[in-house]
Order: sequence, then structure tokens, then C-alpha cells
Amino acid sequence: MRKDHQEILLVQRAHEPQKGFWDIPGGFCNPTEHPQETLHREVMEELGITVDIEKLWNVYAPIPYLYQNTIRYNCDVFYLATLRSGTPTPADDVAGFQWFALSDVPPRNLLAFESGKKALEELLSSNREGKI
Repeated sequence: MRKDHQEILLVQRAHEPQKGFWDIPGGFCNPTEHPQETLHREVMEELGITVDIEKLWNVYAPIPYLYQNTIRYNCDVFYLATLRSGTPTPADDVAGFQWFALSDVPPRNLLAFESGKKALEELLSSNREGKI
């Protein structure tokens, strides 16, 4: 998010699953990584930016995820973070990106994964209620 908490940065997925759908930047944790380290690594790899983590937003589990024709179960961790430095530049796993006003995020059917949909819905609700 930007510092004023009125915009969110979403990426358009370049690969399956859910190629072409909007997603919250992120990815899989390495076995020796803390989820916060994963966030920092993933936004740097995907967009070439650094962020400041403000707080843990929510955790969703178990989340079914189809990977190489096998259902696996994830624990999805979301943080509220703000852009610290850099200009977003898509890497090869990102087809594009866009800053969206919280009042204008893409509809649910254009979002990649269920946990991201839930996290965005909760974020929008909290923003309307003045909780963030």
C-alpha cells in the first residue's frame, strides 16, 4: 500500500495457475525463512521494490493450491506494508502491475486466489470502518 493507505499494489500473474488474474505480491516461503523475510524477498524479486511491514494482516489455512496437478495445502500469511523505495518494475513472473484505489480494486472474479480475495475484502471493510 501507499503511505496514505488509500491504494494497493496488485500484480497480474504471468504464469499458471491463474495466469492473467490479479494477485497480491508474494510467494512461497523457503524452508528456513520467516514469512516477513519471504515478503521482502518476493516483492524485490517480483517488482524490484522494498517495503516496510506495518503489521500482520491475517493468516488463512489450510488453503488448497493446485500445483503440478496435485492439491497441496498452504498457510497464507498477509501483511500490511508500505512502499519504502524503488519503482515497481515487473519481473518475468509478473505480467504487469497496477496501483488500485481501495474504492476501485478489481472484482472478485478477476482475483487469483481465495485467500487474497478474503484479505482484500477484509482490508476494504476495515478501511471503510476507519480501522486502518
